[in-house]
Amino acid sequence: PFKLPQTRFLTPIYHPNVSEKGHISFDPLCTTETYRPTTPLTDYVNTVIELIDNPNIDYPLRSGKFFR
Repeated sequence: PFKLPQTRFLTPIYHPNVSEKGHISFDPLCTTETYRPTTPLTDYVNTVIELIDNPNIDYPLRSGKFFR
């Protein structure tokens, strides 16, 4: 748990904060500056669910006709 966890979707998902390769953009937990090994896995899962439910359109990984 001393390394930042890598999170991605294996199944394609069309979402502005998920790249074509399935990588997720969510800053609060997945930056080397804010990462703490004591953070429970449930916090990561809840953050991903929150991001999927409420996209951050100010910082998209994808843009295009699907999201206009």
